[in-house]
Amino acid sequence: MSTVLGALLIAALPAALAILVTGGSTDSGAAAGSAIDGRAIAADVARLRRLDFNDVPPVEAIDAREERRLTQRVSAKAKDAPATSSPAAKRLERESRAGLEWARLVGFVDPNFKIAAAGKALGGAVVGEYQPSQRKILVQSSALDPPHYEDVIAAHELDHALDAEHFPALFRAGANLQNSEKVAAHQALVEGTATVIADQFAHEHGYPPVGPGRRLFSVDNLGFGVPAGLAAEFRFPYTAGADYVRFLIQRGGWKLVDRAFQHPPDSTAAILDPHRWLRGDSYHHVVVGAHLPAPWTLVGKTDSGALDAQVLLSLGLPLRTARAATEGWDGGTIATWRRPEPSNCQAPCRQAAASVVAYRWTSPLGAGRFLAALPTYLETRLLAKDLGDLVWRIKGGYAAIDQHGTGTALALAPTPALASRLAAAGVRAADR
Repeated sequence: MSTVLGALLIAALPAALAILVTGGSTDSGAAAGSAIDGRAIAADVARLRRLDFNDVPPVEAIDAREERRLTQRVSAKAKDAPATSSPAAKRLERESRAGLEWARLVGFVDPNFKIAAAGKALGGAVVGEYQPSQRKILVQSSALDPPHYEDVIAAHELDHALDAEHFPALFRAGANLQNSEKVAAHQALVEGTATVIADQFAHEHGYPPVGPGRRLFSVDNLGFGVPAGLAAEFRFPYTAGADYVRFLIQRGGWKLVDRAFQHPPDSTAAILDPHRWLRGDSYHHVVVGAHLPAPWTLVGKTDSGALDAQVLLSLGLPLRTARAATEGWDGGTIATWRRPEPSNCQAPCRQAAASVVAYRWTSPLGAGRFLAALPTYLETRLLAKDLGDLVWRIKGGYAAIDQHGTGTALALAPTPALASRLAAAGVRAADR
């Protein structure tokens, strides 16, 4: 969730830390106000988390009608937040547009994919919410759910409240982050911790786990009503985030998790490879300085993390290959441009769009592995035809790839010359 959807998913984070499941029930016969012993669950959560509550927030069960209102609020915040006039909101809007344009061009999402539809589909998977401003927890209640369901969700949300009490600086910072990689990493720490606590709570009580599944890449991604790659990014905090927290617990117990809350990871790469965080590794910011003359206009630029790179390659290569080819990520960015569309141009209109994604790697060998995987991705996902000189013809346009030293780039444009030019500019930006 570090680039694609940009403002849509980032906007929902500060206001509501929610738990997601695939296929949550919405039975209209459910009654609000069913009994959830919040204090008893909070006592278990505090014991498991090795922290104490100063103030246990009330836990309220809501029925299907109220749950739909909750979903609408989360979706509305995600949809409407970029439209505000603040400089930060405008920046998020530009980043979201840049990421979305790129996602359409590279086949990450369908050509006619709409952010609003994604917000509605993903919002439908929200079954619990912690409201920091009101210090209240809402849990969806349904007659179709087993009796333990609400308790496990409540445990997840109560952990959010407990962590927010003990590490308020992280939660304040998370509400103001503009770097999408840091947002995704912080959210993975927060949601991963709550997922682990909820799993431990369920195990202690003999309940099956409640949540979106443990694997980042799995059939679970098909149950959200959005493209599987996008669902993987949206589920990243609950899957890879939980794996990250489990790794920390194995290495140093909950004290090491507390340290992560005080010195949080700063990229999706650090979540996917926790050793990076243990070593204190950061990454380099990549900025593509290419300028396209009129009538081209810059849509925007945004970060592109290790998660983006891995999900991208997984669209055309086996998962094991995609993982190996994206090890050693050390920074990335996307830049997109638009010009007026010709008449009857079929979506995605490649004659009116140009985009480049540039990655920096920790070594030339890592850069070479990623570059070597790109032709298979292009030919499998985009049905590209190799024209030689690292240029491919794709439907409606062209793609070019390039590498120099630790930098790689993939560019898409209306002409082979422009694609090659943008790829070269991306490599120059990344190999520094």
